[in-house]
Amino acid sequence: MKLWLPDRYLSQSVITRQTPRQFRKYRIAGARVRCLYGPFGAVYYQLFGNADFSIQVNHIVVRQPQLWLYIRAERPVITLHCMLVGDVWGHLNGLAPMLFCEGRYRLIYVPADDLHRARFRRGSYESVHIDLSGKALRLLGEKYTGIGQLLRHSAGFPGRGMLLQDAAIGRGVRMHLEDIRHGPGEEPERSLYLEARIADLLLQYVKDVFHEEPLPLQSIRHMEDIKRYLLSRPELSHTLSSLARKFRVSESTLKRQFRRYTGQSVHGFLFEERMKYAMQLVVRTDIPFGEIADKSGYRDFSSFDRAFHHKFGHPPGHFRK
Repeated sequence: MKLWLPDRYLSQSVITRQTPRQFRKYRIAGARVRCLYGPFGAVYYQLFGNADFSIQVNHIVVRQPQLWLYIRAERPVITLHCMLVGDVWGHLNGLAPMLFCEGRYRLIYVPADDLHRARFRRGSYESVHIDLSGKALRLLGEKYTGIGQLLRHSAGFPGRGMLLQDAAIGRGVRMHLEDIRHGPGEEPERSLYLEARIADLLLQYVKDVFHEEPLPLQSIRHMEDIKRYLLSRPELSHTLSSLARKFRVSESTLKRQFRRYTGQSVHGFLFEERMKYAMQLVVRTDIPFGEIADKSGYRDFSSFDRAFHHKFGHPPGHFRK
């Protein structure tokens, strides 16, 4: 995945393929380097891999109250995202804003060419992204039973956004990441070694995530009914308790199973679907914005306007010709 700065920071930045002194201790032999630094701080990342997978190691230092970075994948990839240092708010298309917590890792599907954003507060950050093509993941699934289980489980999830929940980065994960950084530098040994270490990480992820049994078929059908209901009535004031009463399930069960089925909380799912619905009405109709707010489940326009601006970066009027 590519990282870049908003234009207002680029004009003040120095871009280099050399490793600044402050990052030399992180240098990985054979990796391609890119560094952007300026008054905002510094973004330093290293990239290595082959046609089937790429590994990106990021070190970011922010010297101002907050910094936004844009993220884009040139092709659809499945990313194992490991947040080693710092907490980051991610704004991924297809999902509500969510916190990527220090010491946690998770699997994400990233569509090609979608523009995502990440918000960093003042401080230091370190993360590792391992991007896999669908073909590479399928081949690993054929080799390793545990990864095949992961593929079968994720097949029922949406085609955008988070596939599975996060898990704690334990000692085993950290050891595999260190092995990846310090593996052989020459091909073909390097690619074979990295593929084996990536498989180790995915198998560890399966162990960490599947401490619960997959949802039974009856629960999947129940969650699908709830999802269809939410999509058909975005204008209603849905709450966890009202949904639990309507579908005769406890709030705790609904909360847990809905997240496992969709990869999102009920609130996060509603937010995303309401915003997509609102954008369609803004672009394709002449309905007044106040009425669009009401149809999208917002009882006052100011709340809707703030939510819309937060999601799309501009107020509704910006998108209506």
